[in-house]
Formats: sequence, C-alpha cells, structure tokens
Amino acid sequence: MKRNSALLIVIAIVLVLSLSLAACNQKDAPPQDEKATYSVSIPSGEGYTVVGAANVKEGEDYSFQVNIANGYNGTDMVVKVNGNTVVKTGNAYVVNSVSGNLVITVTGVKKNAPDTCTVTLPSGNGFTASGETTVTAGSNYTFTVTVATGYDVSTLVVKNVEATLTATSTEGNVVTYTINNVQSNITLTATIAKLKFSVTLPTGEGYAVVGESEAVYGEDYTFTVNAVAGYSVKDAVVKSGDVTLTGVNGTYTVANVTANVVITVENVVKLTDYVSVTTRVYDLKLADITDAQKAAAYYMTGVSGVYQNETCEVSADLSAVDFTRAGTYTITYKLVGHETVTETATVNVYGEPAITVASDAIKTVVWSKNLDLNAFINTLLGKISAVDSLNNALTVNVKAATVPAKNAYGFYDIQSYNVTFTATDKMGNLAEETVQITINGSTDITVAPTMSIDLANTSVMLAAYEAGVDFDLFKYDSENGLVAITTAQAAWDSDKQGTFFATSYLAGLTLGEHTFVLVFEDTFKVVTLTLTDNQEPAFTTSDVTELAYLVGEEFVLPTAVKSVNSAQAITVKYFLGSEEFTANPTAAGSYTYTIKFFRNNEELTEYAKEYSLVLVNNYGWSGANVSATKDGKVALSGVFKEGTAYVDSNPILSAEYISANKGENNIVVVTLRVLDQGTNNSTVEGQDRGIWYVKGVDYITEATHPVNYVGVTPKTGDEYTMKLRIEENGTATFILRNFDGKVEVTSVGFEYHKEYVEDPNFTKGYAESVELTYNDEQTRINSAKIVVPAGNDWWTDSPALSAAYIKTLYAAGVRYIEIAPTFTTKDGEAFIYQYYDAAQEKNVEFTNLGSGQTVLFALADEKQIALSKVDTKGGQGKTAADTINVAFTYYTQEEYDAAQAEIAKKEARAKLAAITKLEGNFWKYFHHGGWGVNNWGETNKVVKLTSTSFTLQKALIDDAKAAGYKYMVIRVKANNLSSDIVDNIHVEPMLAGDSYNGTYAGYEVTFRLDLSKYFDGFTFGADGKVMKICARTGENENGNCSLDVEIIGFEEGNDKHFVTIGSRWDYKVTGDTYAEIGAGESASFTIKATDAYTIDSITCDGATVTREGDVWTVSNATKDSSLNVTTHRSRHNVIISQGTGFTADAYNKQVDEGNNVSFTITANTDWAIDNVTCDDANVTITNEGDVWTFSNVTKDIAVTVKVHSTAAVDVEYKVTVAGEGFDVAETLPAISLNGADVALKITVKDGYRIDNVTANNGATVNFDGNYYIIGNITADTEVTVATTNLAQLVAEAEARLAATMKSSGGFYNYFKISACCDPDTTAWGENNTSVNFRGGNFTIARNLIDDALLAGYTHMKFHLVAVAEDSSKTINEIALLTNPGDTYYWKLYGGTDTDIRIDLTVFAVEGHTSDSLIVRMRDAAFADVSSALTLSAIEFFKSEETTTWTKSNNVYIANENGTLVLDTVCAGNDAFAESDAEWFAKYFGQGNGVSQRTLKVVECATIYNGSNTRNMLYGWDGENKSPLPASGYLNNFTGSTLRLAFDKDGVAQVKFDNVYANRNEWTTQFTHTDNTITVSNTCNDYELFFNNLDELKEKYESITFTITDTSALKGIVWFYYNDAALPINSSDNANPKTITLSEATRLMIHFTAVENITITYTLNPKSAN
Repeated sequence: MKRNSALLIVIAIVLVLSLSLAACNQKDAPPQDEKATYSVSIPSGEGYTVVGAANVKEGEDYSFQVNIANGYNGTDMVVKVNGNTVVKTGNAYVVNSVSGNLVITVTGVKKNAPDTCTVTLPSGNGFTASGETTVTAGSNYTFTVTVATGYDVSTLVVKNVEATLTATSTEGNVVTYTINNVQSNITLTATIAKLKFSVTLPTGEGYAVVGESEAVYGEDYTFTVNAVAGYSVKDAVVKSGDVTLTGVNGTYTVANVTANVVITVENVVKLTDYVSVTTRVYDLKLADITDAQKAAAYYMTGVSGVYQNETCEVSADLSAVDFTRAGTYTITYKLVGHETVTETATVNVYGEPAITVASDAIKTVVWSKNLDLNAFINTLLGKISAVDSLNNALTVNVKAATVPAKNAYGFYDIQSYNVTFTATDKMGNLAEETVQITINGSTDITVAPTMSIDLANTSVMLAAYEAGVDFDLFKYDSENGLVAITTAQAAWDSDKQGTFFATSYLAGLTLGEHTFVLVFEDTFKVVTLTLTDNQEPAFTTSDVTELAYLVGEEFVLPTAVKSVNSAQAITVKYFLGSEEFTANPTAAGSYTYTIKFFRNNEELTEYAKEYSLVLVNNYGWSGANVSATKDGKVALSGVFKEGTAYVDSNPILSAEYISANKGENNIVVVTLRVLDQGTNNSTVEGQDRGIWYVKGVDYITEATHPVNYVGVTPKTGDEYTMKLRIEENGTATFILRNFDGKVEVTSVGFEYHKEYVEDPNFTKGYAESVELTYNDEQTRINSAKIVVPAGNDWWTDSPALSAAYIKTLYAAGVRYIEIAPTFTTKDGEAFIYQYYDAAQEKNVEFTNLGSGQTVLFALADEKQIALSKVDTKGGQGKTAADTINVAFTYYTQEEYDAAQAEIAKKEARAKLAAITKLEGNFWKYFHHGGWGVNNWGETNKVVKLTSTSFTLQKALIDDAKAAGYKYMVIRVKANNLSSDIVDNIHVEPMLAGDSYNGTYAGYEVTFRLDLSKYFDGFTFGADGKVMKICARTGENENGNCSLDVEIIGFEEGNDKHFVTIGSRWDYKVTGDTYAEIGAGESASFTIKATDAYTIDSITCDGATVTREGDVWTVSNATKDSSLNVTTHRSRHNVIISQGTGFTADAYNKQVDEGNNVSFTITANTDWAIDNVTCDDANVTITNEGDVWTFSNVTKDIAVTVKVHSTAAVDVEYKVTVAGEGFDVAETLPAISLNGADVALKITVKDGYRIDNVTANNGATVNFDGNYYIIGNITADTEVTVATTNLAQLVAEAEARLAATMKSSGGFYNYFKISACCDPDTTAWGENNTSVNFRGGNFTIARNLIDDALLAGYTHMKFHLVAVAEDSSKTINEIALLTNPGDTYYWKLYGGTDTDIRIDLTVFAVEGHTSDSLIVRMRDAAFADVSSALTLSAIEFFKSEETTTWTKSNNVYIANENGTLVLDTVCAGNDAFAESDAEWFAKYFGQGNGVSQRTLKVVECATIYNGSNTRNMLYGWDGENKSPLPASGYLNNFTGSTLRLAFDKDGVAQVKFDNVYANRNEWTTQFTHTDNTITVSNTCNDYELFFNNLDELKEKYESITFTITDTSALKGIVWFYYNDAALPINSSDNANPKTITLSEATRLMIHFTAVENITITYTLNPKSAN
C-alpha cells in the first residue's frame, strides 16, 4: 500500500480470486417428517461465488450470499430466485417461507478494467530504451529507443508481446514509438543488428584469398591468403586499404572494422623449387591423441614437392611437436636431397580451458519484487572470462540447472545461491566454475506474522510495519497463486495512518485463515489473517421516533444502517403494525412502524426499534417547502441565504382545492401561525424579510395585520390572516421572503370581493404593464404597448392574446392575424408564437429581427398568441428590458385572399433574411453533399460545406418571387487548394430549356444571379433543383476542395450592371471585388500581380477597362460581367534530365522572363558529351568548355544531355532477378553488352500480384505491355520484383475483420469515435458481441471497406442503438453519409434503433474518392445530437450473385445468409433491383414453357415499411406487378428477369425455395421443409429441380436420397444428375441412392407416377483433406 494517498499499482492481468464456500452454521433441528425438503440450485459463473445450503425445509426462510471475486464488480448485478429479483438484506439474500424448489440466477457481474498498466521496457545490446514504467489505462504511451553506434537503425524491430510496432518518428539514431489507447500491460522486446560493411577480396596469379563478403561493425575480420601450387606468399604484402597486415600462417586480421574493407595482395613469388602443403593447421585434443596422430604419415596428405620443375620426394620433421602437453607446434617439410627447400604446417594441441572471475565482479544484489536475476547473472557473466589452452578467448555460459528458481509467491528468496559457469573449447574440452551469489533484503522492517479481524468491526490496521515505508499487498492461495489486492480492497488511510482492508472485501472471504504477502521495495513479508464472526450485530437507527408526513408525499421511513466497518450477515425486516412492511401507507391516520433484526432466521428481540407515524392531508399546497406537523396540520417554510437580498418562496393553494370549495367567492382567506421564526436576521440581506402577499392594481388591499415592512419580522407564536386573489389559472399564492422559519396553516376560507377586474382579452404574463387600444366598437384590440422587464424566461408566462379572445375572433369570421412589433431598443429580438391555452404547448414559432417586420398567424379555435422579447446578446434566453409596441391587423378569409401577396412578400423577405442563421433555413434553399463546421445563429453570415458543389432549389425562386426580389448576390469560395487548384466557379443549369451558364474565374468570387428568369416558363422536377454551382479546375469539377457560401443580399430590379472579379493565385485584389455600375458611372479595382507572374491584360465583356498603375477602371457597362485577367509567368524553371555519363552543378535553376541561365555540365570518366538540347526551339544554347548557357528563356524548359561511352573494350554486365511469386522466361543472369537494354518477360504466378519492378545501380525499368525493359545499365544490376501473396492478404484481412468486436484495438482500427468505449459495459473478448460508446457521430474508416472487399465480401450490416445524452433533445434520424460529396452511398434511417446496411461494391468502383463513411445522429433540424451508442451484430456477406443486378441509385440488394434483402432507403420512389437472366434461370427454370414458370416464397417479411401501403413488389422485365405474399407460390412468369421494388423507402427480406417445379399445378402437390420433400397427391410426369447445385458442390461430397415407403410408388422415381439417372421403384431393394455431386451437371427428381410419398435427402460433407 502506498502511503500519502499513493495508489497501489493495479496489476493489469487480474487473477480471479476463488473464494471457498463457507459452511452453513445452522442449528440442529428436530426431524419434522411432515415438512417437505426442497432443493436449491446454486449457480456458478465468472467473477462470483454463491454461498448457501443445497436444501431447505418447507416454510423456513432461506438465506444465501453472493461473493464477488477480486477483479470484478457487482454494480449491475441482478440476483433472481425462480425468475424474481431479490434484494440484498444486510450481507445476504433471503427467501421467506419457502414453498418449493429454488433456482438462483446471477447476472451482470463484470470484470474491472485496470486503472494502471505496467510497462516492461526492452533491454539488450545495441540500444537503450527510455520511457515511463506505468501508463494510465485508456491513454497513449510513448517511448524512445536510442540506437548505439555501430548498429543499423533500419534493422530495429520492436514488439509489444507479439505485435510489431511501427515507429512514429526517427530522428538520427533516436526512434520514437506510440501505443494508442492502452488497455493492458505492455511487454516490450527489441532486436537490432550491427552495421555490416562490404569486403572486396582480390584475385590474382599464384594466390587465392578466402573470407566472408561482409564485415560486422566493431568486430575483427579474418581471412586467409593461400598460395597456389608453385607460388609463395611468404613475402607477400597484404594490405587493408593503406594498412599493411601481418599474417600468421597465412591468416590475416583487420581489427575493429568501422568501414568498407578493401584487401590487396602483392609480391607473390613464382617458384621453381617448392614444397606444396594443402593442410596448414592440425587441431588435436590432448586427452584423445592417437599413435597415428603422432606419426609423420598422418601429416603427409596433400603434400608434394617440385625441384627444378620436376617432382621430388618430401619428408616431414615432427621433432618440434610435443604431443604430451598443450601448445602450438611447427611441422617442417623438406625436399629429400634438397633440404634447404622447406615448408611448414602448424599443430595445435588443446588441453583443459581456464575460467577466471574478475576481482571486481559483483556477486550480491538487493531484492525487489521485479528482480531480474537472470539479468544480474548476465551482468556477472560479463566479469567472467575463459581461454583455451592456447590462450584463445572462449564464450562463458551459465549452467541452467544452477540458476535459482522463484518461490511460490513468484519472488526469489532472500539468501545465497551457487551458480555454475562453463566454457568449452573447439575440441570439446569443458571447464566449470561455481560462484556464490547473494540476494540481500532489508533487515529493518518488522512485520507481525499474524493478525485477527472479526466481521463486526473490520477497521483493524494491517500488521504493523516500519513507519514511512511503502509496500504492495497481495493475497496468496495455492490455486490462484499471488493475486494483487486493489485499492478498492485495501488502502492507506491517511487519517488513521495505517492500511485497512475494505469491509466489502472481507465480507467476501470465508471465515478462517488467509495468507497475505506485503511486498516492500527491498524485502517481502508474509502475514496470516484469521477471520472470525463472533460479535453482536453493528447497526445504527434513527433516534427520531415521532414521524409526520403529508398524504401523497414521497417519504422514506427509517432504516437500519449497517456500520461501514461491519461485514456481518444480519437480516433486517420492517413492520407496519403487525404486518411486514411492503409500502408506505397512503391514508391519513396514525401508525406504528418497527425495525427488527434476524440472524439465521431468529429474531434478535432486544435490538427492535419502534416509531410512531402520522399522515396528514395536504389541502393542495405547493410551491414552498410543504410538510406535516405531529398534530395533523400543514406547515410551510421558505429559504434565507446570507448575502442574498431577495429569496422568495411562493406557497400555492391548488386550483382543484379552490374550485371544489370557493362556491361563488373570488378571494381566499388564509390564517397562519408562526411555529418557528427562523434566523430572525435584520441585516441588509434580510431586508423585507417575512410574509408578504402582493398588492396594487392586480391585487386586493385588505389585510387584518400590517404585514412585514422593513424591520418587522414574524415572531414565533404570532398569527396572520391574508386575503388572496384567485389567479387566472385558478390558484392562490403569497410570498415567504428571506424566511427560513416555519408557519402552520390553521385555516383556509373564502370571501367575495367585487373590486378585482382584469381585461379578459389579454393575459399580462410577466409584463410590468400592458396598455391596450381598441377599435371604435371596442371589440378588437388595435395595438398593445407592452413594458417588458429584464431577466424573465421569455417562453414562460408570456404576454398573450387570450384564448377566449381568439375564440371570439374566430367566431366572428377572423381567420388570420398579422402582428407587427416595433421596439424601443435593438439589442434583442421578438419571438412570437402560438400555443395551446392549457398546456402552453408550442405550435408555431417565428423570429423577428427588427421593427416593421410582420408575422402572420392562421387562427385555430382556443389557441393563444404570445409575444416575447428575448436578449440574444446575453444568450441566456432571458427577456431584455424594452417597450414593445405591437399593431394587430385582422383578416377574414376574403380579406386575406385580397391582401395575400403583400403579406406573403413580408413573410418571404423575413425568411430570406435568415438563410444563414439555421441549418434548416439554408438546406431549404440550397442542397449539397455535407456540412462543414458552422456557428449557426443570428450573427452567422457564412455557411461552410464539405462538398464541392451545391444546388439552388425551387424554394428560393418561390420566396424571391413572393418577396419582390429580382437578384441575389452570392459569394462562393473554394478551400483546401493544396492540390488541383480551383480556377473557376461555375453555374450550370439543371432545367430543361435553361441556357443560364456562367463561369467566373478564380477560386473565390461574388456574383449576381437573375432569379426572375425562373419565375415563369419553366417546369421544375420533383427534386426542385434549379442550377448547380460548383468549383472547377478547367472544365472538370474539383473533388479536393470544400466551399464557403455567403449570401450578400437580395435586390429588386434596377438598371445597374454587376461587375465582379474573382480571387486567383496569380494576382491580388485590394479593396472591393465587385461593383454595380449604372449609366455614366464607373468603378475602380486595385489589382496587382503576385510574385512570379505578370499581368498582360484585363478585359470585361460588355464594358470598357482602362488602367492607371495597379488601378483598373471599368466604365460603359452594358451587362452583368466579370473581369478577365490574363497573366503569364515571369520566372521559369530550367530542368536537366539526370542520366548516366555526365554530372551537372545543378539540375534545376530558375530564370527571370527573357533572361539567360548557365549550367556547368562535365562528362564522367570514359564518357563524352555529344550535345545538349531543350524542348523550346526559341531558346539559344551556347557553351564555353563545360559551361552551357540557355538564352531568351520565356517558359519552363526541359534540357536533355546526350552522351556516349568512350571505353576501349566491350563490357558485359550481368542482370539478375530477385523476388518470389513469378516466372522469368529468359535465362538468368541476362547479359547487357556495353550497357545495352535487356528485355525480361516476367509472368506472375497464381495467387500473387506484381506490385512493382525496380533495379539497382541507377538502372531504369519500363514496361511495354509484354516485357520489362531494363535500361541505363552501367554495372551488374539486380532487378527486384515486389509481389504480394494474395492468399496471405485475404487471411490477414479476415483476421482483422474477425477481431473487430474482440478488443478495443480491433474496434478502433475500423470505427473512429470521439470518446473511448465504455469499459464497464463492453466485455472485450472472443465472445463479445456489442460495443458501447458516446459521441455525436462516428466514422467508419475506409480500411474496413477495403479489408471486407479484399476478403471477398460484397455487403455488410450492423445494428445501432442511439440514446440522446441530453434528455431534452430528440434523435430524429440516423444518417449514413459518404465523405466527400453526395454522389455515392447514403442512408437516412428514422428513429434511434436500426440496422445499417452498406453495399461495399459501390466503393470498389474505379475513381471512387470517398475515404470514409460518417454515421450521424441528427435532430429534426439536421443538427448532431450527442448520444450514448451501442453497436452490435456486425455481419459481412458474399453476395456476388446480386452485384450484377440492375438497381436504382442508392439501392441495397444482397443475399444475406440465404435470404434476399432489399433496402431502398434514400433511393426515391419506385426504387428497384432487377436480376440478370442467369440468376432468373437458376431460380425459375424453364419448365414446359414460360407460362409454367413457378417459384416458391418460403418467407417474405417487412423490416421497415416507412410510408409504403403495400409490401415489397415483384415483377419481371422492368415492370412491377404486385406485392409479394408472406409465403406461397409465384406462377406464370413470362419474363427473363426478377424485379423487386418498393413504392416508397422500405426494407424487406424474401427467401425463395431452393426447389422449383416444372408446372404451375405442382405448387399445391408438394411441400419442401428442411431436407424432406413430401408429395401429397397423385403426380404423373412431374419434375422438381434443385436450383442451388453450385452451392452444394462447394460444401458437400454427395447427396443421398431415401424414400421411406416405396410401396406407395406406382411408378419409378428418377434422380437425374446429368443425362444419367438413378431409379427407385416399389420393389427396389437398393434404396437409398447416392449421387456424387462433382459429377452432376443438374439435380432433378422425375416422378413417373406417385402418390403420397416422402423423400428425405442427406448432404454428405467433403472429407477433411
């Protein structure tokens, strides 16, 4: 346990602590034969243990415990007995008066997620890892690996367990890795290889050099130089680079290699007299030397001699060799007769090796929980050396059997150990050395080995230890080993300065002894805990024994609360009178309530607690703190807050009570008595404190007591009488101001007062005052002056024309009211809405932004019209202080019809003014492919879209016409210009006969549209589209940008012309970019070219353009137009194409328009420059020596340097090919003579794909359709063919898809969410089926679609349930959208619970740019709604057969596990999917002609019917015929295709039988269920066909047919599998018949004459191999 609130590190891999079942301590009872014994079914499951008896007697209570295992939680646990939920009482669950067998079930126990995950950093040679050793679960973990000098960073491989990690960055020798969303402990390993250098070995006359082709950094490189017979290398000069090497018997060593090695050999001497020796070194083991090895003959193999070029005998002199002792000796060979000619060989005699332990070797180590003793031993190993008897270094190893093992707790014991080290030389001689190592631990920590805790008080400190020392705590048992104790199970208490077990944890342990291990920094201690339950129960109960509540009030009666430190199994029961308590009493009266305690079903009478309870009737009071008194009265109390001037509580007497008791009276008389005067504070904050009721024009003035003015405070015992008005809603109220005392309502009565009057036509609401003016007849309100105070909720109790007034108007023929508000100030806006009188349910809402705008209401009987002023600056929905003057105009239907155009004009202008303020407003007029991030509201001017185009809708034309507008001025800007720069904004007509085509240069432009041309004369389509506005590059719509749209404004007709200029990269406009120019007027634009460009001219169609510096003036405009700016680049690139045989000082230089630029171009060795050319004939090229100058450069040019080889001899270069998964037709290596091109025919093998072909050493590769042409060959060249094993890719994709729901990593790989998954409700693992997470939307990554397509899937679906996190918001639809654009695949599913289906083949279309799918939860205004989401039931389907169907746009049709599913959501009306002829023939066959085609519908069900009035339709050859039946037969198909369709959006599924008949009448003669075909009537010459033969062949070896009763046959039944058939007749003894499916070309049953027979068939699977 960590002191000072430090948390215990939670072990990520939590071992389940299995709790022993506690024996039931039940008292012996005398046998009672008359009572039955019932069994108890006790469950077992992951994370919990149920403890209880296996039997129970009839009539007795049965109790049991559910103990939660370590690492699990029971927060959502549900315990049931016989299906009924039981609630825990104390520490146990109790079933009273058992009357039958009991079945216990437990669900909802969940595994805890780790709070903290441990990190094991990698260690090894060649690198150093750095990073934290712990990481918080769910966060990202970053660490670095620093590569040591001499190691190859490109060979670094880092793994987390088995998963290879990808580096996030590499800077020099520091490599950084990040593991995202850590959910488990991290165990890192790393490997790296040393740098390798090439070795160049020489060849030459008279010698041979033997050695490896590579050398390793920091290591010695050894090679040998051997003389060829007749040559001597004794005096040879051997060098590595410039360093002369000294050899030993022809062996040379280059020490400590740090670069490429180049070896040279010189001064090799050709001999006439010599001894040739092939074996130079002999190795002998001293202990095993034989006599033969001591004789000269043993050393004469391969020895020969030459003297004066003639063969000569050779002798061997072994006199210098001592075969009795280890050492290196020399054998001398001599020519017989010419002994001065000699040669030598070496004999190595190997004795016992020697091991040495360095004097500074560390042999002791301090103990720790994570002590890596192997690493310590390996460190010690570095201090131990060994040599053989010739003093050559040997490798020292550790004898595995001597390495210490860990104890039962997983630690090393603190003691000394003997470890043996070994070394073996090349002859097998072995040496051993034993070293004693010691593990030291702290001796200062003392822990008592035992402790005891009774369950009555678990607050017992864990065994004492040295103060200030931290430790971790574990529980040990033989079954589970060492299990970490979490902070929830035991923790440090800073107040008590000790560590204590959690009560809930001890409650889950069995009584008896338990072993715990305390792990300190440098030692560990074992403690035995004895757990008992011998003390009295520990509970607390309320001391308030007199209780009073109101009738109907929700209240909770006292309960017995178990001590937080108690873990006892005590049952508590509650009684109301003599009956056990089940629910609060509801009738007024007095009651006795008792709490009783039970142990083992026996009552502990001495602990019972009794209470008196009184219920009092509430006479309809609310609005303040309403309570009951012990003597049956209602009490009211308020609130006082120090520092607050006014805090009012408003007691309200209900309308129901008043209505039932007032009779003809209109005043309520209330008498109060002060029970408690409360704080009685006279501070400034307490001013006006007391009991008030309102007075003045709206209130009566009579009172029998001068109610509380400043300084007057109610006193305990005083009584007051108030006379209250009855409000419009039928209630009465008064005020308790700054009063935290309590008053008793002693009486309520009623009186009649005639002085209260209110205008029934207008409800004042929260207004300070309302002044109404009427017409001459005083029947209609002409205007209202409403004084609105600040700070009210504008939608609550708003000023309104009353329902009674509206009803009167309606009866008088008024059908419309036009409301025109004006304001004193302009800092807010008026909301005017219509609502139902009683519930104030809002029906229609409008927003007015300024004086003079109007709102028109169509009247309905009994609806009020409310008027409010809201402060939008504060943004809080509160009223702003203002005076609103409202004018009312009334229309009968006839009057409205006459004035409709002007009314519509006002309304339309208000709507158009609010286009950019709400998402729904914009969408009404402009449709597009996706929203960007927008700040909707009154100040919003610009709407951001993710799509590259949008369409102007007919609704805009209609409202513009109604508003009297001719023009709309709009600004469009294209964003994201990093590629495919947008160079024009294009207006494209979408109506037949429309020629309105406009193209505006630039990526941002403001232009004017003449909307009036569409007011008449055009026919609009159902989609309402008028024109398309898009961003383009040249003539093509740009797909890599998004758009900003701003509505500048609307204009009535005028005689001015609109001239604009767009923004572009080659010039910059300062100031205005558009102007309206009338006759005789002009407008100026400041336009300046950007860097690297020059403006050539600026023109304007239909206008005159003049220039003065950067100011361009437009005049004489005759039509709307845009400025056309022509520029050219004033700086150009000169680029030299790199090639073989020459070198340039640079390969790309820039030059200003018309200027010169020079390059220094030199020929390489053995090459010469022929000429230098470029692709612009206007450029002059000259040279002086190697300096080439290009003059008069006016555009980007490409320079080519032609060279030729000047080498004197032919050179052959070898071309080899490396890789797998392909064949090469040519013989390899291919030869390139003097660098000539080589053509290779490379053919890919089945199951592979060629990704690319490359070549090294600067060679080029081009593919001409048949051959790969290898060019620019200047050295031996290796061609590398990179391929992909497709089967492996498919398997990897399948594995990733299968892991989607098994882990968070698998899920996050495909689903990009804004918040982490809920670890408490998502049970990652093999069996997980659903994932819970939160957010407003989420993204389906493109790699999910790519993996599914790679694995062969064509369609997919998943289930999604969404619940709005804000209960005030409603999810209207779940949207599935592609990104970007609206031309691909999208679905809008209504509601919050739906299956989402995706046609994956849409994304396989070439050129599809969508990189993801977005799922959005949206409300009715299309705004995202943050939601709690559950995603489940992901399925993928291989429905290749439906991919060739003809479909309407956006239609989904797939075979989902044998069932066809049609989804036409968002596909429009009459959307369909129609099969091809091949599919039709497979399912329908041909029968005896088209009139006999038939198909059986096994099941047809609607999944989503939408607004369809008919089921899914079927038909053929492009026509919809009629709805599909739920089941039955489809006959008389005369077409060659099947068509499925819906009238409206819909989803349905249909399953067709895989058996079809050759005649219509057969549809009633047979049934087919599972693997049985029953013929119920007489059938002659009828046929049944299997339409799924291809699927059967894939899965099954054969099919066996059996007729259960052949005696019913009147003729032969033939089973055809091609032109041949197998028969069964009535006397056939060979029944059943088996057909091998691989031989079948068809599968058909022919009935000659049968009646009432049953055929069963069995499908026999293919063998495993």
